[in-house]
Amino acid sequence: MVDDLKWADVIAIVLGLGQRKWGQNAMKAVAASEKPVLWDADALNLLAINSQKRQNRIITLHPGEAARLLGVKDQRSRERK
Repeated sequence: MVDDLKWADVIAIVLGLGQRKWGQNAMKAVAASEKPVLWDADALNLLAINSQKRQNRIITLHPGEAARLLGVKDQRSRERK
């Protein structure tokens, strides 16, 4: 899969990636690339499980995803209950 990403200038990982084996393998291929990456949806779920340090990434997240990635409770979701 790493070879499949060579043509791209930027990689976007978004909704539909899934969190199963295929999605995990896709994340490994992206991690092996040095290209800038946009992370959203399922990619954020996988990132919460297996964090990676990169300088060239953009993450698009809502407060609940931010709370999960930072290991804190989302105050807004607690207030709604």
